[in-house]
Amino acid sequence: MPTTIKRRFVVLILLFSVVISVACGGKSMSVSDVGKVCLFSSISGQNTINGEPVKNAKLTQIVDKAFTSGKHTVTSTTDDTGHFKFEPVFERTVSKFLPQEFAIGQHIIASVAFPQEQAIIDQLVVVWNGNKAETTPDTAA
Repeated sequence: MPTTIKRRFVVLILLFSVVISVACGGKSMSVSDVGKVCLFSSISGQNTINGEPVKNAKLTQIVDKAFTSGKHTVTSTTDDTGHFKFEPVFERTVSKFLPQEFAIGQHIIASVAFPQEQAIIDQLVVVWNGNKAETTPDTAA
């Protein structure tokens, strides 16, 4: 390979590395992280009603997908002390590198069974309703 072509190839590789580094905020990343965006950071909490833990409540985490239509849905159930936890939700997309706004809708809905006079009534309760405006974990708007 002629020296000129080798130099151009090296310059192209260096330029690509700089572009990727700047697009990732200058933070170090592995090849498996290219195009990876965080749609919902890890979240945990405790559901209570009037100070009492809500046991066995079904929680549904609904996350809008990044740059495509559709939703990502995960369910969980509270334990005996009302605690729940959701792991972070990631998506890989080349759109991360395009000049566009990142805004992801996030929701957690709880289905809670309330005993009534001769029946148990399920009621949906909004636990979390927000947006994520950054592609990195542990950031929310």
